[in-house]
Amino acid sequence: MKRVFYKTSLVFVAIVIGLVIFIRFFVKDVYFFRMTEGEAVKILFHYINFGCDDDYDSIVTSAVVQGQVVYLYQTPEQKNNQHEMLQCKQLTDDERYYIFSHYTQYETDALSCGYYYEYHTDYAVNRETGEILLERQWLKKGESYEVIYNKEYEKEIIQKYFNEDISDGKMSEEEAAEILEKVKKQYWDARHHCWAYVIGEVQTTERFSDDGEPGGTAGKPILEVLRGAEVANTMIVVTRYFGGTLLGTGGLVRAYAKASKEALAASMIITRISGAKLKIMTDYAGIGKIQYILGQRKIPTLDSVYTDKVEMSVLVSEEEEQAVISEITEGTNGRAVIERELPCRFAEVDGEYLIWE
Repeated sequence: MKRVFYKTSLVFVAIVIGLVIFIRFFVKDVYFFRMTEGEAVKILFHYINFGCDDDYDSIVTSAVVQGQVVYLYQTPEQKNNQHEMLQCKQLTDDERYYIFSHYTQYETDALSCGYYYEYHTDYAVNRETGEILLERQWLKKGESYEVIYNKEYEKEIIQKYFNEDISDGKMSEEEAAEILEKVKKQYWDARHHCWAYVIGEVQTTERFSDDGEPGGTAGKPILEVLRGAEVANTMIVVTRYFGGTLLGTGGLVRAYAKASKEALAASMIITRISGAKLKIMTDYAGIGKIQYILGQRKIPTLDSVYTDKVEMSVLVSEEEEQAVISEITEGTNGRAVIERELPCRFAEVDGEYLIWE
């Protein structure tokens, strides 16, 4: 009897373990493997306030506003007139991510205690892993949200750059530090050099500094301007001389944001496209058809060499490459020879093309 019971117990345990493994790896929508909204907001809080040693439960309070739960807090280093709020908007279409909005609020009227939303940033929190995506890593489509993973995101979003001093269109944190040091040396007598930068393309690094200004009044407004302009590999440094007038918290935020917007407006922003350089070789009978195809698709021609045959170098985007090759091959009945010289990125500036190999 004991032996039968022992064997039955082993079979039962094996079934339970097998069921758990099956659910964990094959049934992705089981509820108890996904965190609650409250657990997700706690993860997001620690992500936003990295380095904050205070306990989440002692800082964050929840309230119901217009039927939705909001999470309010104020970290010890923040001023009395600055408050933060997190609000869960909805789930993504596949129900794997919570969509949170993060607001930074400032007091505008000390008597009425009125607030206005100075910043608004969105995040997506994975309900299974706790992974956090910034707003530029997923797209809002219609009334619902769709998570865009890195490879798809890189194809969907055309990154914008402006920084003529960096030959490959990329920027490092070391180069950003060098830029800041040059500005400080040039304007050595200024009181503040507040800055922010966005480095990288898909996986971006974002940093900012208030450089002695009240917390959240300088560096973060500059960063928000960069985010809003959707530029990458870019740094803005705003140098301030004190003119004797106290601007107050709201005034500082508006001043630094305005200066950053004017800096962008005065800069050249170029769109860098991922693609390739193609070498096309054909006889004279096929050149007319090829030029027509390139013209219809507005494919830029870098060079043309006419001898006993015609050789052309063109730039084509990743999205159009295969279609262009197919059209030229079909249009010339296979007589044209097309070679992919090298992958590259390119951008048009004043009618000329910059190429990053």
